[in-house]
Amino acid sequence: MRLETGQAPFVPMPRHLYGELARSGEGCSVLVKRNIIHNLVRVVRSAKSQSSSSELRSALWSLGHIASSDFGFNIVIGIDYYFIDFCVDRVLNCPNYSMRGTYFYVLGLVSRSQRGCARLQKLKWYSVSHSTSAAVALPCNPSILFRSAQSIHTGSGSSITAHSQQAV
Repeated sequence: MRLETGQAPFVPMPRHLYGELARSGEGCSVLVKRNIIHNLVRVVRSAKSQSSSSELRSALWSLGHIASSDFGFNIVIGIDYYFIDFCVDRVLNCPNYSMRGTYFYVLGLVSRSQRGCARLQKLKWYSVSHSTSAAVALPCNPSILFRSAQSIHTGSGSSITAHSQQAV
């Protein structure tokens, strides 16, 4: 890392084994044959809504890295079609703000793939670009990110849709 005058330091995101495997058809075959993605989705979907366990966070980060490539995105969506919708809902409605941040991070990773960008656009989210250097996704209406937990529990916020509650 080299710091130049007037520029913020840049530290590249470290590689993730599952994310790197998901970049090729052969690597995806390994992930599928060993039920790795299916097991990760099961961990996410079986967690309680307020859970913030390291197992849940690890599963989310792994799925985000896998879905950051088009090959991986296709497999994640093939196993759980509503995974991205579920993450969007959790960013907006999870009562645990720390977990909201984790889901937000996952959506940023998903935005690195062209298919991920397209899916996020359908859900009314922008993404910076589908590249390896940027991993940012924002709702078209960013003010919805700043609703309080009270508005969620009193019913003034949106609720989890029926399809995003489906278990794997």
